[in-house]
Amino acid sequence: MKIKYFGATLVGLTMTLGGAFALNAMLAPAVNPAAPHGLQKEEAEATAYENTPATATWTLDLGTADQTATFSVADAFAGSAITIGENISVKGLDNKGKQMTWFSPAAKENAPAESNAIRFVIEPQFGVMFTPTKVSFKSTRFGTNGGNMNVSWENPDKTTVALAEGILPNRDNDATNPVSEFEYNVTGTTTTLGSCALLINLYNLDSGKNVGIKDLVIEGTLTGANAETVTATWSYDNDAVKAATLALSGS
Repeated sequence: MKIKYFGATLVGLTMTLGGAFALNAMLAPAVNPAAPHGLQKEEAEATAYENTPATATWTLDLGTADQTATFSVADAFAGSAITIGENISVKGLDNKGKQMTWFSPAAKENAPAESNAIRFVIEPQFGVMFTPTKVSFKSTRFGTNGGNMNVSWENPDKTTVALAEGILPNRDNDATNPVSEFEYNVTGTTTTLGSCALLINLYNLDSGKNVGIKDLVIEGTLTGANAETVTATWSYDNDAVKAATLALSGS
């Protein structure tokens, strides 16, 4: 919904459908009766989803920590991110031309922990819930016999569903198949509002060694409706405009 009111200039008004909003305005101390006043608005229907298929895909071919997902239903998602534990660093692209992003530990850790967690986070729009059905990715170990992974799904409430434990990607010097492909069906998750993530713990890997990941895909379904956003512009024709604050609340 877009609102235009002829009176004073409003900045930064946003509201989600069914929520409260507040706005700041530049107001004159008194209304000029000669100035035009009125309210105009444009409404757009919120998009509803009912078990709508959706995917989030990270190609991971840039070697940076700020890579984001591409969504098959872009309007249903607010964004995505890669977050890493304090013991893990992103080390660029692999040196064997496989177009994988390298992940490397500062120190060897022998078990999964928050410090070696790598999360691929997706955030649905407010009002939309995402239920995962399948996850997949490709991975290779480079120059090391170590490098185990635990794979889990992390629900919006931060509970997790274990998908695999202790998996070991193939090495880059494997003449037959240096790239492992992992795929897991996801069941038993909690479907609620909020961000969720594919969680990979990388452990049992020596400092300076690297594990590459690429073509990570999260598949699932969408339910709910993305909330309508309200914005406003308010203009006021008066030469003696002074600063003031206008607060509104609505439901």
